[in-house]
Amino acid sequence: MTFFSSFPEIEYKFGDEKTSDVFRDIAIYSTVIDQIKNEITFYEDYTIDENQRPDQLSYLIYDNPNYHWTFFLVNDKIRERGWPISNLEILNYAKKEYPNKVINTLSPLINFTSVFKVGDTIEGRSSGAIGKIIHKNYDLGKLTIQVTSRNFVAGENIQTDGTT
Repeated sequence: MTFFSSFPEIEYKFGDEKTSDVFRDIAIYSTVIDQIKNEITFYEDYTIDENQRPDQLSYLIYDNPNYHWTFFLVNDKIRERGWPISNLEILNYAKKEYPNKVINTLSPLINFTSVFKVGDTIEGRSSGAIGKIIHKNYDLGKLTIQVTSRNFVAGENIQTDGTT
């Protein structure tokens, strides 16, 4: 883009790179944006639709997909957190990062110090689900389970070594 040709060049090292590359310093422009973005007439609010990409929104607003970078300069939340992801992407991320299940008990676990120990295998009495206890929160009455087969059903009793 010829727009950036007037921006100064800077040397930048990516990650653990030992050599630097020369880039245009577009950050110099963002300080100007920060000073004027509080002017309400400068921009209008827009709710980003599910699965809408920056280039698509740029085309919708400006009839040109190349102005997507303006959204990152003007919006602090997008600048800090990145472009919003879809609900499906959030769900897939949560399943990947938090693969285990948590079982809430009706009784404080302090009453069960001799059973439901970390490392024990448990079974759901109605679902037949099987899992391994990987964490035990005494205060909140929660067991974190690494499920190995089937899915536990809400409200079912669990057992380990014959103890329900």
